[in-house]
Amino acid sequence: MERLAELIEARAWNDAWAEFERLRKTGPENARLLLMGSHAALGRRDLITAKGLIEEATGQVAETDPARLEGQILFHLGMVSVNTGDVGQALDAFNQFMDGMSRWPDLAQGAGKAKFYLGLTARIGGRYEEAIARYEEALAAFTAQGAADLVCKTADNLVAVYCRQGDAASARVIQPKGGRDEFHQWYNEALILQAEGQYEKALALGDAWFEHSAAEDRTAVAQAAHLSGMLHLALGDIEHASQDSEIAADAAADANEARLWLDVADLRRRIHLAKAQVQKGA
Repeated sequence: MERLAELIEARAWNDAWAEFERLRKTGPENARLLLMGSHAALGRRDLITAKGLIEEATGQVAETDPARLEGQILFHLGMVSVNTGDVGQALDAFNQFMDGMSRWPDLAQGAGKAKFYLGLTARIGGRYEEAIARYEEALAAFTAQGAADLVCKTADNLVAVYCRQGDAASARVIQPKGGRDEFHQWYNEALILQAEGQYEKALALGDAWFEHSAAEDRTAVAQAAHLSGMLHLALGDIEHASQDSEIAADAAADANEARLWLDVADLRRRIHLAKAQVQKGA
């Protein structure tokens, strides 16, 4: 399985999947192989297959397997569950990973990532106080590790959660630690402006970003269109909000991430309520 491991490390997802299928046909199936196959499937954005393989792997961990393999499987199960929107399973997997840390001490660096995903899971479930607490724990762990990219990513998520709560002041405090790329630099500022009630200014930023971006990142497009829809709705422009929701839905389908679909569903619900309110007042 060395070749498969090398392909996964190189993020050559299609080649890794082909190698996994070859190994599965020619050799005995075991938990480690299924874990690696799930990694390859997740890299290809085939979430259903990734989830099926990692769930199968949990039932094939043998007593002779090293404890760290169980830890790796639990962590990956949590990641896949977050991506498929299975909040309950994600919580169970990450909490089991954290509880068993004494059994796989060499995976200690994964504790910060587990905290990060626990924060993301709480955020998806709308438990914002819990999300903030987990993200702050992750931020402290990543800072201690000197993992600048993960510090930045966690700060970006904290900005988003603070803004969901309408706490623009706290988002401003954490903002300098985030902005891991051009999109998030714009997105964080637009979120904060939204939380401050500066809807038109936030929309102007969004228009500028779309104008100067190739918008090849479908996740970014889904997030941007969702935000634009929320801003148009706040300004009473239901027609443009509806158009934004369709753009967000198309991009979410391409990105194949559960959290994006949840955002689209929330926007569509708000649009439906706004239309009903207008009809009621007519």
